[in-house]
Amino acid sequence: MSSAGTHLATTRSLRRRAGAAAVMVVYAWLLHDAYQNLIAPVFSYLGQTYREPDPKATVISIVLTVVLAVALPATLTSVPDFILWTFYLIAVAPSILIAQYADILTPSRALWMSWWITGIFLLMIWLSGRAMPVFTLRVDVPPMLLSLVAAGFTILFTGLLVVQAGASFEVVALDAVQDVRESYKAALVSIPFLGYAVQLQTAALNPIFMALGVVRRRYVVLAAGVLGQVLIYSVTGYKLTVLSPVFVIALAWYLDRTRGRLTSVALTSAIAGSMVVSLLLDHLAGGRFFVTIFINRLMAGPGVLTSAFFQVFEGRPKYQWAHSFLGPFLESPYELTPGYLVGRLFQGVDSQANVNLFGDGYANLGLLGVGIEAAFLLVVLTFLNASARGIPLSITAPACLVAALGLANNSAFTSVLTGGFGGLILAFMLWPRSEPEEVRASTTAAVKKHHPRRRLEPRHAQHPTR
Repeated sequence: MSSAGTHLATTRSLRRRAGAAAVMVVYAWLLHDAYQNLIAPVFSYLGQTYREPDPKATVISIVLTVVLAVALPATLTSVPDFILWTFYLIAVAPSILIAQYADILTPSRALWMSWWITGIFLLMIWLSGRAMPVFTLRVDVPPMLLSLVAAGFTILFTGLLVVQAGASFEVVALDAVQDVRESYKAALVSIPFLGYAVQLQTAALNPIFMALGVVRRRYVVLAAGVLGQVLIYSVTGYKLTVLSPVFVIALAWYLDRTRGRLTSVALTSAIAGSMVVSLLLDHLAGGRFFVTIFINRLMAGPGVLTSAFFQVFEGRPKYQWAHSFLGPFLESPYELTPGYLVGRLFQGVDSQANVNLFGDGYANLGLLGVGIEAAFLLVVLTFLNASARGIPLSITAPACLVAALGLANNSAFTSVLTGGFGGLILAFMLWPRSEPEEVRASTTAAVKKHHPRRRLEPRHAQHPTR
């Protein structure tokens, strides 16, 4: 690239980073306004309380949030870029900002936690962009066979939902799903593998169907993905499931129109714009419905629970994953799992408080546990990127959206089996590639081998072709 081209690319990158930083300041203000005036007054009984923040701590938390926005890629060229940005917007930034005005941790402890989260996530960004191994995971399978397996699993799964779990197209109101969730818990007792099948279909297969349907104009496949999410919602009551078609289809449409180009300014503006629309609609309707579903469910709730887990497990014995995959080797210090313990001690309810890797890692091994879960997520992203190489970002990013949103309420380890990332890695690994994509990937690898200092594309970039 010529010096003029390099200068132009640098200028564009700086403008995008500055734009994203400015939008994140607006994001911080919108989140505070929604939490103070609409969320805390209603949900204080669940621990979502409010206090007047210390001005100095508020400024520091906003600066930390902006620093992370600037450090993240200005142009998203791969699945790891997209997932890290999504995780930042729905879990990292809310955890840093809300800690200062949610009356959970002391002001000094809240600021201490924000510094740690910032440092760990900065390290994740650096490792993702500079140290992520570049390789390709691919298994050649006849496209027809792959389509038959995906369709066969979907048909069998749908039949199981209808016959055994009573699935239907009768959509329950979003604010009246408690009875549906209780019935689903009872169904899991009699059908143990149902939970894994639901998550595979919800977070992997149906989003893939929707993304593929939009980008390739296969409307039957698109309808199968949308209707599948509606059926699953009728059984589980999971709000994200029934709302996901809107997000997945919108993202796939946008990326298809821009030929796979997604910038930090566009992504942050979309989130901030959605927050503004939610606030305006609730203001006009005189209610809190949209703020509760969008801002509280996707951002404020995860941010509050991060502080809650740090509060509950400060000075208490840690789980060391004895309730999970280390159960056969270690004895848990508690009868309840971390989520149910926090639900009982912090929220005063007998329900599970699901949290992100920051809260779950701290509950298991303190700050070291947070580092371990962050490192494991990077390993997952490495394999996801390896399996997705050569597939257009206009398909992979929307397909990963539900799993990425799940990181707000899932640990890094949970994200593989029940969060959908395991299914996505397998699906992308089996994905048929076209010949032009193979030739381009081989050429790029050869150039990198003989000219290691020449960068034709970002380290884990995908080729956004139509």
